[in-house]
Amino acid sequence: MKKNLLLIIACTIGLMANGQSSDTKVTSTKSKPTKSGQKNLMLNVTSIRKTVTPKTLTVGCDTLTNFDFTTMTPTNYTVTTGGYVSGQNFYGDLAKADVFTVSNNNSTVDGTYIVFGTGVSSGTGQTATVKVWSDAGGLPSTELGSATISYDSIAAYAANLTEMWVDFTPDIPVSAGPIYVGVEFSYNAGDTLSMVTCADGEIATGTAYELFSDGTWHAYSETVSWGLNVTNVILPVICTATGINEATNVGGVKVFPNPAESLISVQVKKYDNSTVRIFDVTGIEIYNALLNEMNTTVDVSTFAAGLYLVKVEGKDFSYSEKLTVK
Repeated sequence: MKKNLLLIIACTIGLMANGQSSDTKVTSTKSKPTKSGQKNLMLNVTSIRKTVTPKTLTVGCDTLTNFDFTTMTPTNYTVTTGGYVSGQNFYGDLAKADVFTVSNNNSTVDGTYIVFGTGVSSGTGQTATVKVWSDAGGLPSTELGSATISYDSIAAYAANLTEMWVDFTPDIPVSAGPIYVGVEFSYNAGDTLSMVTCADGEIATGTAYELFSDGTWHAYSETVSWGLNVTNVILPVICTATGINEATNVGGVKVFPNPAESLISVQVKKYDNSTVRIFDVTGIEIYNALLNEMNTTVDVSTFAAGLYLVKVEGKDFSYSEKLTVK
């Protein structure tokens, strides 16, 4: 069934050169469905761009994105008959995803950032599933791996319009070529989500796909779908085989407990002239110390909850391990 709905005309808030905000109402003269964007998303462009800086080569990973934070408009499309274009809606869509190209074989998906425009939780413990799919004929196909996220967490990130980090444990192996990353969801009373996209036409060829209620995948750009050329704000982190989990542990390094809440112990058999450094997910170094004994205690109680990289280096070895701080 063609999704030929009338969408509410878009309203966004822009930032003027002097830092003041100005309301801008976007109108459309098209006979096709007009579009609807949620206010305040534009206000968060700067913080989104700042906090999702791609991982550096130091940790052997790259952050992929189809969304250009310098030119595209964060938008949350709604449907007049109920729901969201890039979330649950009147049509009963089951999943939303974006396509990405992996450059190298023997790679893994470490996790992904997602920016949710809407998040409402019923408080009943319901979850959605973030998935990675393979490609078959230009559409998502076999599920390669997944992680569950709660509607409570979705609601919290959507309320602040900040990107949510979803970690895949273990990392999901992928080969060179197209993969799809997105969110699969069900319909439960009181639980709602939608993802942020760019505005229609800001990307020449749309990269967004959706799973219809009949189990078939379609591009948003198809006439049977929305007829929109957009991209979701999804940023998967792809690591090579020589990335953060692949180093040979010749230094006899142990990092525990992991996950951690307050203190971690870093044990190194070859501690002489060795260093321990800790990086956040953006590749910024937040801790650096010279090891002078076999067992070193590091206070992580002031670290924000999330994923970090512990890197221990000595004269003849280098070891890296992901650390989760609760």
